[in-house]
Amino acid sequence: NIKESGESGVKLKKAEYYEEKDGLVVDSPLMGFRTTSVEELLVKKELVQKASISRKWPNKVKIEIVEWKTIAYLEDRGLYNLLMENGEVFPGDALLLESDIPVLNNFGSATVIKQVSAQLLKLDSDVYHLISEIVFTGTEEDPEKLTIYMDDGYEVRAILSTLSEKMDYY
Repeated sequence: NIKESGESGVKLKKAEYYEEKDGLVVDSPLMGFRTTSVEELLVKKELVQKASISRKWPNKVKIEIVEWKTIAYLEDRGLYNLLMENGEVFPGDALLLESDIPVLNNFGSATVIKQVSAQLLKLDSDVYHLISEIVFTGTEEDPEKLTIYMDDGYEVRAILSTLSEKMDYY
């Protein structure tokens, strides 16, 4: 029977969150579940990119979880949601937050959010970590306009569709 299960690789949610979601119950038979079923169940959860389960004799289950990487915080009326590398947005409440990623402001459209996430993923790592905040300043006449505030004090004007390409020169 299972006496202990442990999650590793979790950063955004506490291990207890995944323990509640994995469907495994202490004192249930160690061989009474299919590892692939538990992996599939966990991958359906919002923050999980990949999961792998292994049995450790005599009575332990080890769960390795790879969460989607957070690429920015999306400010929405004073609350900060997470923009993940897959382009999805998740509520930031009750999550373990990182401090070295940019904040996005005035991004209302899901299409624009997906575009900026694709551009951020293409950025050079050193340039990406210098970005403090990106403000969508697009208008009807200029719908891709951005203002970027850098950690070194500079303010950069950019166009969304060429953001990663042009920021490589920074």
